[in-house]
Amino acid sequence: MMTDPPELTVTPEFAAEYFANRLHTDVWDTAVESDRVKSLAWASVVIRSAFFWNAGAWTESEWAEPVRFAVCEEALWLLKLDPTEYPAILTKGLVSGSAGSISGTFSREMTAPLVCPAAESLIGELGTLNDGSAGTLKCTMLGE
Repeated sequence: MMTDPPELTVTPEFAAEYFANRLHTDVWDTAVESDRVKSLAWASVVIRSAFFWNAGAWTESEWAEPVRFAVCEEALWLLKLDPTEYPAILTKGLVSGSAGSISGTFSREMTAPLVCPAAESLIGELGTLNDGSAGTLKCTMLGE
């Protein structure tokens, strides 16, 4: 019988060690401590709830290192952008536009994913991304 996973918590110190050996971490390096803590907390919630977890993702006391690395990547992603926010142009209902020979079509499917690709890759076989299928609830915005 599989036990419930422990709380998924990544400390700023753990994240700092992880980012010390990673390129392109300027947004983390320049963030104030309170924003680092908030991004790690939000990333932990996102990562924990966005996957169906497989055996080996955690032990009785802690999550596997790749999962904790994924939280770091997600925290960095969240500091760079807010994936829950639609571009202003979409919230106003504009779906296409043109000027002369240039045209563009805008789609809500083209917005940033909630889970960053690096985090998904790090998790690998430890979990399966919950894409809203298989009887799970899926959020739908009004007007979609």
